[in-house]
Amino acid sequence: MLVVHQISCFCNRSYVLIRELVSIVVYGCFLVIKSFVRSLNQSAVTYDDTPLLKSKQRLKKVKRKILVLDLDETLIHSTAKNAIKNQNRIVTQNTANSSSDDKFKLNNLPFKNLRRRWQQNRLKQTNESYSSGLSLMYKIFELPFQVFDIMLSLGNMLSTRFVNRNVTPPDFQLDLMIQREKIEFLVRKRPHVDLFLKKVAKWYDLVVFTASLEMYGSEVCDMLERDSGIKFKAKYYRQHCVQENPQSFTKDLKIISNDMANIFIIDNSPNAYKLSPDNAIPIKSFVGAANDDHLLGLLPMLDCLRFCSDVRNILCRN
Repeated sequence: MLVVHQISCFCNRSYVLIRELVSIVVYGCFLVIKSFVRSLNQSAVTYDDTPLLKSKQRLKKVKRKILVLDLDETLIHSTAKNAIKNQNRIVTQNTANSSSDDKFKLNNLPFKNLRRRWQQNRLKQTNESYSSGLSLMYKIFELPFQVFDIMLSLGNMLSTRFVNRNVTPPDFQLDLMIQREKIEFLVRKRPHVDLFLKKVAKWYDLVVFTASLEMYGSEVCDMLERDSGIKFKAKYYRQHCVQENPQSFTKDLKIISNDMANIFIIDNSPNAYKLSPDNAIPIKSFVGAANDDHLLGLLPMLDCLRFCSDVRNILCRN
């Protein structure tokens, strides 16, 4: 019996050692892959805006234009950590439909019922004399499943975070008190938004026009101004929109400027600019994708649009 006990202790220790080694190796591989993908995402991006021949003379002949920017799903994407039950208190344009990508859930592990029955049988044998032998047998049986669980969790995480690339860490968090209820927002900046704002601030007067509440929009604007080093000329919020129904808001650019030849908006929602479709540049909604590059794709067009005398002559063909 002593020999059997010693063999059982040795096997138990070997089992724990193997399990820990597998966990360390798998976690190390995960960290290496994560650092590699992060280095790819953070590669330096530049845009050459060297003035062309006679560009300064042309700019002197045309009026400096106003670029109106939307916030939610255009420059940033935010999700509420705690659910907002009252639909009348929607803070952002898309809070009610915010994705649940901030909570990562693993798939159901395989052979769940079989393993549960083995564990129940193991508990029934704990008070019997030969429980040490059965315990060793159960541990040997569970070891491959635990290794597979680790590999499965790693595969799910890599697939969710790096293959689909729809889960990126938030850039900052906002805590707002709305009708005595604390709402926490995780805000993600659109990739390259700082570079985008720095470039277009040289070419246009930047104005923010969002359908979000002012208490939320002003905080987001302050964060964008701090990170990019620019200043918005003006900021307009939900109270400045034309509200058709509780969840539909239209933006009238004439409250910013009556000179419709020198003002245009970038927005992801066609309903927002339906009053002036010839003064709008649509953009795909940003929902957190780390490989999004739509702002970079707009820079060449915006670089050229500042030279025209009437933006509607160009944007009406969009």
